[in-house]
Amino acid sequence: MRFLVIKKRVVFLPKRNTYLCCKLTLLLGFFLVWKQEANAQFQEIGVGIGGMTYTGDIQPNFSFKETLPAVAVAYRRNYQYGFTMRYQLLVGSIQGSDANTARDNFATSRNASFNALMTEASAVMEYNFMDYKSSGSGYPWTPYLFLGVGFNYFQGTSSIAPIPPENSGVANIPATKYNYNSFSYTATIAGGDSFIEQKNAFPLVIPLGFGFKYSLNPNWTLNLEFGARLTFTDRLDNVSQEIETSNHSQRYYPSEPEDVKKRDFYYGHDTNADMYYYFGLSLSYGFFSVPCPHDFY
Repeated sequence: MRFLVIKKRVVFLPKRNTYLCCKLTLLLGFFLVWKQEANAQFQEIGVGIGGMTYTGDIQPNFSFKETLPAVAVAYRRNYQYGFTMRYQLLVGSIQGSDANTARDNFATSRNASFNALMTEASAVMEYNFMDYKSSGSGYPWTPYLFLGVGFNYFQGTSSIAPIPPENSGVANIPATKYNYNSFSYTATIAGGDSFIEQKNAFPLVIPLGFGFKYSLNPNWTLNLEFGARLTFTDRLDNVSQEIETSNHSQRYYPSEPEDVKKRDFYYGHDTNADMYYYFGLSLSYGFFSVPCPHDFY
């Protein structure tokens, strides 16, 4: 049994599933912000640089191997009890290739790759464990956790040129190249026609993670952060049963059950949502909104 103590009140949080805990934490955070709006004392603006990577059908396990650069711009508003509200714009790229991360023969045969630009706008609640901004606390640093909601838009290119299954009688399968975004994709089969499909991706993301803050002086703060983005789509890498790569399977693969299983693995599983991650270093400048003592707790 977990509990939080807020103004001498004890709120018991039974162990539920992850999403229920996240919802309770988020609602509690927004309630505290609303209650403490009149007491807001310190605001911050900052910029950050870092890297972005992903997990999905092409790269199922987390790795820094396919990391690409990302930048962030943030506005923070600090409240009492260690809570901070952060509004952030994040732009970065993710990529993946079976040639680099193939974990078995199926992935090698699939031979898929992608590169996508991610744009995210989010609002997250941070909880700072230490009173790092108070001149008398003796701690100019603090670890913190964050949780929030956001929306993302992605656009990219991908290709897939599967190696034909054994005994199929097919020498090779033409590559299909895709230009895609959150709302649709255009597929072009080598030596064939192009076609457009509307496949809207649900844009909601759940940012969550942890970080470390260090107060360089009363105005400047250094932030180091790692965060994951839970998504509700399997289309970030454009490898999914949602994608109409079935033109390959219907044309080249026999219909035996084993080949159906193989085809499903080739083109991903739309029940497993993709995720992406951002880690980086940022510098923020703080200023007082009202002439109050420099203390958040």
